[in-house]
Amino acid sequence: MVSKKGKEKVDYLEIDENLSLDEKRVLDWMMLPNDIVIQLFSCLNYCDRASLSSTCRLWRILHKSPCLWQTLDLRPHKCNTAAAALLVSRCQNLQKLRFYGHESANTIINLQARNLREINGDCCKKMTTATLYMLVA
Repeated sequence: MVSKKGKEKVDYLEIDENLSLDEKRVLDWMMLPNDIVIQLFSCLNYCDRASLSSTCRLWRILHKSPCLWQTLDLRPHKCNTAAAALLVSRCQNLQKLRFYGHESANTIINLQARNLREINGDCCKKMTTATLYMLVA
């Protein structure tokens, strides 16, 4: 569908025929294909994913998809022991991890991510050698 707005030509996204609009011409988000929902999740940080996953049972299941948990960026968030405890069940396939500060380094050891290939820590000058050895192990 194409519409003209002033002198600009504006293209509207085509809506899949399998998705139904209600009487008010609003798209039912529950009708989105699972792979699209997973793509939406992949654009969000882990806190926003958790909020969105509380929407319904299906999205809670999709939120646990292993492909969403290969990379985790904890830099914008304070990673404490409670947060690590909530993330541990999802970090089995974690391959890349970014964090901020030596306090977070001590906490992320609790993630028990055995498949890590890359760890990136910002502002970790105060990290002890023991903590570094634990991360590597």
